[in-house]
Amino acid sequence: LAPFVYGGQDICANDGPLCSVKTLDEIYFPELQRAVQPLVGAEIPIIWHCDGNIVPIVDRLLDVGVSGLQGFQEESGVPYEEMVTLKSRWGKPLIIWGCVSVTTVLPFGSVDDVKAAVRRSFTLAGPGRGFALASTSSIMPEVPDENIDAFYQYGRQFGREFLSEHSA
Repeated sequence: LAPFVYGGQDICANDGPLCSVKTLDEIYFPELQRAVQPLVGAEIPIIWHCDGNIVPIVDRLLDVGVSGLQGFQEESGVPYEEMVTLKSRWGKPLIIWGCVSVTTVLPFGSVDDVKAAVRRSFTLAGPGRGFALASTSSIMPEVPDENIDAFYQYGRQFGREFLSEHSA
């Protein structure tokens, strides 16, 4: 079994949460905390799928015990550079899954753009954390095959080089 739980809800759109943060604080987050408590108590990391602009609620997600994030939508105002600096409520670096865009780079970029996004993802996330190179969401049929191939092949090649340079 995977040593983590992957979850989360699409509770944010491009401009932020689908309802007020106050409402989420009153209704959603207390119930979320209750629901994830068995996982948090058993020290099972929770990787949260973050669609849309999660910036207004990311601190609350970390407070309930989320240990990692997946699916940063930079085009919605989520700064990947800042997200990778966040720490869990226990002070550990977050587990990061990201961050090649399925709305810009993969469908419309060149192979070189894909490679640049792969390098950026590894470099910004840095060593010393759980990191998985991933797309921001599902890769759809309009993504050219050569971009999918570059994402996988270059991700594997660059990832090995990056990790071997930073292992100690």
